[in-house]
Amino acid sequence: MISPAILKIVRLPFFPNKTTAFFGSVFKETMMYREKNNVVRNDIVHALIQAHQANENSSKDEIFTESQILSNAFGFFAAGFDTTSTSLSYCLYELALKKTIQDRVRDEIKLTKSKYNGVIDNDFLNDLNYLDMVIAETLRKYPLLFALFRVATKTYRVPNDSLIIEKGQKIIIPTFSLHFDPRYFSDPEVFNPERFSTKKRQCDLMACIFHLAMDPGFVLENVLLRWK
Repeated sequence: MISPAILKIVRLPFFPNKTTAFFGSVFKETMMYREKNNVVRNDIVHALIQAHQANENSSKDEIFTESQILSNAFGFFAAGFDTTSTSLSYCLYELALKKTIQDRVRDEIKLTKSKYNGVIDNDFLNDLNYLDMVIAETLRKYPLLFALFRVATKTYRVPNDSLIIEKGQKIIIPTFSLHFDPRYFSDPEVFNPERFSTKKRQCDLMACIFHLAMDPGFVLENVLLRWK
């Protein structure tokens, strides 16, 4: 993940060849079927088909290749299944250890379900505030990525510091280290959903930043976890 070039040097695939071949075959067949039968759905497959078609008349440097389409599709697939099941397992593990938190989550779900007459939709999920806190704390204590990788889009000087981040510079953000730094999260080893309560967020800058400016992958993860 940090240096794909090393994998090329030692000739090791990032994923098993059989796995990538199977996924590539299934996804290409799906794309061909939809294009042939003019099937339109509001999902990632249709979005990637549109991206491919939109670039057929573009310059060579702008062409969205089949390899790029497959890699994006695989990324969404992995984000929606493997990571979700992993985070869900950690969440259930913590709830099993802490009956008080488990009971509060259950009571909130029952009360909210009654409020919406048993209808489970986005409004219902958005009203589960404590469950949202539990999920946020799960992602804090058990981060899916040990680091975030970004590229600066513009030159930026860090406030109250001489450090200048130049445009185009690659940045590595140590997720795990930040999540377990007592300067930002008191008693980081303790599973405490209350650190993400509305009242707590107002005085805990890092908790606020974590919750409101999550990586897009974490946002997707949060939504999928609530649905499950």
